[in-house]
Amino acid sequence: NAVDRWFRDAMVRKDTDPAQITSYVLAFGVAPLSGAALTILAAVADDRTEEWAVDLTAVAEGGFAAMLTTEVLESLTLRERPFFHAITDPDQRQAEIAKTGAFHSFPAGHVVEAFGVATAAGVVASMRGYRLAPLVWLVGMGIGAATAYTRIASDHHYFTDTLAGAAIGTVVGGGIPLLFHRPRPLHVPALMATPIPGGVNL
Repeated sequence: NAVDRWFRDAMVRKDTDPAQITSYVLAFGVAPLSGAALTILAAVADDRTEEWAVDLTAVAEGGFAAMLTTEVLESLTLRERPFFHAITDPDQRQAEIAKTGAFHSFPAGHVVEAFGVATAAGVVASMRGYRLAPLVWLVGMGIGAATAYTRIASDHHYFTDTLAGAAIGTVVGGGIPLLFHRPRPLHVPALMATPIPGGVNL
């Protein structure tokens, strides 16, 4: 479509290898390491060191759930990667098809992972009320955006792939800690029967 074509023309590098390598470093190195480090730092900064292990568990759950979602969606959508779509030589296309990943353009898995970890860490930090929660969000979103750029620059994903990846990573990565680990009220309303003269009061 016109939107993806415009972003591809504007962002794809002539030499795509550096962007490709950088995207792997960001998504599977910098994103999880910074998410873990900032989660621990936020707990330590508030003198709540006893909470960091549970926090990391919740962040890991969000990140892994986002990755699993990507694996399922990529196998269902089977969208051609940009570089593969541009190949016109039939023999070269067949050679690329023989490799795995030619049809795994949607959604952008690296972006899902980066935003999944970032959002999970941000949600946990916000739910805990850590003072450094804004920093966790800012750094995580920045790494996610940088990952999205490198995936387009390496010609492995379209803009809409990265946009969907950011949305999926945000919803799934943040949804896991929000749904399963959000604070519970200390006093939960309940019904109970109390004997009174002449009967029972509910």
